Amino acid sequence: MDYINTITGKNMDLPEDTRKFIERKLQKLARHLTTISEINTEISEEKTRAPQDRYVAQITIDVNGPVLRAEGRGANLITAIDQVMEVMERRVNDFKTKSDQKRRGSSPTRGEAAATLNTPESSRRVAVVHQIIKPMSLDEALDQLEKLEEDYLLFVSDRGGIRLLRREAEDQYTLIEPEAG
Repeated sequence: MDYINTITGKNMDLPEDTRKFIERKLQKLARHLTTISEINTEISEEKTRAPQDRYVAQITIDVNGPVLRAEGRGANLITAIDQVMEVMERRVNDFKTKSDQKRRGSSPTRGEAAATLNTPESSRRVAVVHQIIKPMSLDEALDQLEKLEEDYLLFVSDRGGIRLLRREAEDQYTLIEPEAG
């Protein structure tokens, strides 16, 4: 472990077995990201009306510059810790993906050609593009598409569901909302 690991209880005492449980989870997480310089974990108990939100677990990871932060809530300590770890695992994976794409010189919003497939029934070639899709409003998607040199943007609508925004001409766009057929 080459990083500083701080685990604190706010408004409560953390049992030693809970500290060890958190440390084991963090070690698993740290194996996926070698550039961690510091991890701060704070567990607290809040007096809430909703018993499922009573315990709060927060993790902040300093990755030698960028900071990743996650919060989880639960009716008990273990649930809150498991929830924050799930969120942090996603954040770490997203961070690693973005870092890898920067090293390779591609942008996550523009996509990355990963492979070319040959379909067996013909000589057609299909380029496979992996694209990270982010939740955003239609206005945000329009702004993003104007910044890109592409003619399309795949995104998750803030109202739910995947949408495809296609540039037809200057200041003219088509929004495609898939429906099950």
